[in-house]
Amino acid sequence: VCVCVCVCVCVSWMESSGSGGGGRYASLASLARGVSSGRPQLGASRRQPLAEPAATRRETFSLESWQSGCDQVPVSSQHLNRLVMNYLVVGGFKDAAEIFSKESQTEVGVEMDSISCRTEARNAVESGDILSAIDSLNELNSEILDEDSELCFELQRQHFVELIRAGKLEEALHFAQEDLAPRAEEDPSLVKEVERVMCLLAFDLEKELDTVPNEIRELYDESHRKDVSEELNRAILRRQYYDPELKILNVIKLLCWAQETLAKHHTFPHISNFLKPSFQVPDPPSSSSASSSAAPRSER
Repeated sequence: VCVCVCVCVCVSWMESSGSGGGGRYASLASLARGVSSGRPQLGASRRQPLAEPAATRRETFSLESWQSGCDQVPVSSQHLNRLVMNYLVVGGFKDAAEIFSKESQTEVGVEMDSISCRTEARNAVESGDILSAIDSLNELNSEILDEDSELCFELQRQHFVELIRAGKLEEALHFAQEDLAPRAEEDPSLVKEVERVMCLLAFDLEKELDTVPNEIRELYDESHRKDVSEELNRAILRRQYYDPELKILNVIKLLCWAQETLAKHHTFPHISNFLKPSFQVPDPPSSSSASSSAAPRSER
């Protein structure tokens, strides 16, 4: 709620305080409200001229006046509910999404059972069991791997890595010959990627991992499982015609831009820590030097 409100307040001040670029900021105010609803209207903002704000008298806003402005911003609970639901669906939190849907009367947007299958596939990838992930994916929709060659290659390459990690070098070599090599023959753009992962066979990874080049070692690192899992998650959601991007991240990005732009012209409480949101509140200017800036203090 705090983030969404601050987006609207920052953009509204830019729109109304004479900072210039009125048409641009007006469209961004609409964009801020659209992002918070999960349905941003990007076209309008892109059509506006990117005019630079004109020089204006710098103002300092206290925490009280800023909070008063926040209190006057209407934020629909329905829009906030959509933000929460988007987070739960993209993250694969089926039980929480189901309960939240009943309590808030918010549409989930995808079938509940598909969330379970998607979560199972992601968990399998992150635990290194790629074959089980493929089974879960085919159970959900057998056409995804047939139509998404990039995802199919990512899963096959990760399976090759997991075979090496398990010490099954002969099986890994056979898999590369039977599955990875044909991929590179069909798509020449994959040749370098196949060669890169095949380089893992040239090292004793238990003893020489520190000497392996970074571009090769990153494929062996367990954190790469997370990358493949995220790609699988996005592919499934796209197939279900559901935007795989978290809307709250778009809101935060917009807030960062709005605060940075407004700070060029005014001094005001702002949010810098989004994990534990709190206002960084500027001290009021001294009577001897109204224009001097003091060190900020932090308040909830």
